[in-house]
Amino acid sequence: MRRLSLGLLLAAMPWPVLADTAAELDALALADGAVSQPQPDSPLHGQLQLSRWQGGHWQGFASVRLDSVLQPGLRAVLANRLDLRPLAGGPAQVNSLQEAYLSWQASPGLALDVGRINPRSGVARGFNPLDVWRDSGLRAATSADPASARDNRLGVVMLRAQQLYDGGSVSVLLAPALASAANPAPWSPDWGSSNRRERWQLQASVAGSGSLRTQWLLAGGAGEAVQPGVAASLLWGDATTLYGEASASRSHDLAGGGGRRWRALAVAGASYTTAGKLTLAAEYHHHGRALSSAAWGQLSGSAYGAYRQQAGQAALPLTRQQLFFYADWQDFLRPQLAATALLRHDLADHSRFTRLSLRQQSDRSALALSHERGRGRPLGHFTTPARWQLAADWYF
Repeated sequence: MRRLSLGLLLAAMPWPVLADTAAELDALALADGAVSQPQPDSPLHGQLQLSRWQGGHWQGFASVRLDSVLQPGLRAVLANRLDLRPLAGGPAQVNSLQEAYLSWQASPGLALDVGRINPRSGVARGFNPLDVWRDSGLRAATSADPASARDNRLGVVMLRAQQLYDGGSVSVLLAPALASAANPAPWSPDWGSSNRRERWQLQASVAGSGSLRTQWLLAGGAGEAVQPGVAASLLWGDATTLYGEASASRSHDLAGGGGRRWRALAVAGASYTTAGKLTLAAEYHHHGRALSSAAWGQLSGSAYGAYRQQAGQAALPLTRQQLFFYADWQDFLRPQLAATALLRHDLADHSRFTRLSLRQQSDRSALALSHERGRGRPLGHFTTPARWQLAADWYF
């Protein structure tokens, strides 16, 4: 089985995985940091990382997270990340106040949260149509892994109420408008990225018969059409999970044209986990707001740059159809050594991006070596040059 899995990882190497233009590639300058490892006896934990791309400059980040009980039923949560030299030629530091909120357990089944919160919805790994807060802002792009982008983006200032019941939960999220434009200043809380318009979300999670789990969503806001959505996951056998999610709204395409009509976002996927700690996942992504393959192929010059910028701000794929593959093998060849492979294939222009990583973990530190590469036409989706990265992490 190890030889087979190693072959799968190596087979991804000549392909290529997740990245975008050269400028965006430079933004993906920090390695996939493992989630900070909190100590069970401490409310405060954090992570320090130092990394360098092949031919690039040294960079790093420091992140802290506080989750403290102030009194019975009342918690304070704070998460902050400081990136050092995230972009060549950019500011020396960029600070991101990711979360800062109070949580009150009003009753055993009712929780009220207020402050800057990073909510997450959906079941897929590579793209989440139910994640209506995806455009809240990533002040320093952290990694080609979409899970890292979700974890490191700015939260949204909101009031969140959640009621638990036997077999599921219902939640209401209300976010006010605080600023009309983003503030790129290195130490700004950047309310304009996270709260530039009023928004709301209703969500219900339901445990169905057997292993079926569903999420139902309705969201909207100032100047936005109402967006319904649904996600479902099902355990098939002991090791396979089938899942999917979809949402839709009446909107123009990402270029601002195409007429206002119903456009859908959708994902269908499956994951399989072996007894040897190898997890494989495959997904199909559909983005109905993207340009058609023909229109995408005709973009050039400033129109191409403007379209990429619009997609980046909306945190949406550039094209209508993509395939996403992910492999993660814990204890690969030796204890605490993790091997990961990531592949994204664009079905519109047939460009590809791959990322391969080896990460040796210990209780307080980690050392990682990564390789990524994009292949495709010059103005395609994934155009990353081949490069290596070395990163070291320390946890406290």
